Amino acid sequence: MKNTVNKYATTIKEDPSGTKDAIINRIQNATDISKEAIHKIQEILDTQVNDIKDTTKNVVEESKDVVSSVKNAKGELVDVKDSAVEAKDELLSAKDDVKSKVESNS
Repeated sequence: MKNTVNKYATTIKEDPSGTKDAIINRIQNATDISKEAIHKIQEILDTQVNDIKDTTKNVVEESKDVVSSVKNAKGELVDVKDSAVEAKDELLSAKDDVKSKVESNS
């Protein structure tokens, strides 16, 4: 480590302006790379947010369709219930008719 520090010190002493320019250039490159990475991250986040919004919108629309289907099914079930009650009443009436015929024949 001591040797590395000595080499840096020697390099800086021999060419302080060049060393300074090299360091500034490296910092600018690192800054540019960081900005590019941040830009890419922002694009990814924007895309994901849009995808999530679209998915949420689809879920809401599909939920509305499900609710509508359930309401339709409920109405149809009420109609079936009414028909079943009517059929039950007919069977009870038929039973009463048979019973009264049996009683009148006795």
